[in-house]
Amino acid sequence: HVPAHRRSRSSHCFILLVNTCESLLFQTARWSALLLGVFYGKQRFDYLKPIAEEERRVEEAEKKAREEQERIYKQLSEANADTILK
Repeated sequence: HVPAHRRSRSSHCFILLVNTCESLLFQTARWSALLLGVFYGKQRFDYLKPIAEEERRVEEAEKKAREEQERIYKQLSEANADTILK
């Protein structure tokens, strides 16, 4: 590594050019990774959306069945309580 005051003007420009190229390379890689991530996320969301909708539909049906069973159990409990008390 040569100190800055001993470098020639052309080597200094070359180092700046290399640093600029590296910076551009890193920026390009970061933006590419970002765009690939957005693209992957969109595909993954489109894949999982119908599965989640089906799961919600099943859970809603199970919830309705559970509520119906609880309602019937409550009615039977009230009916039994009425017969015991009379």
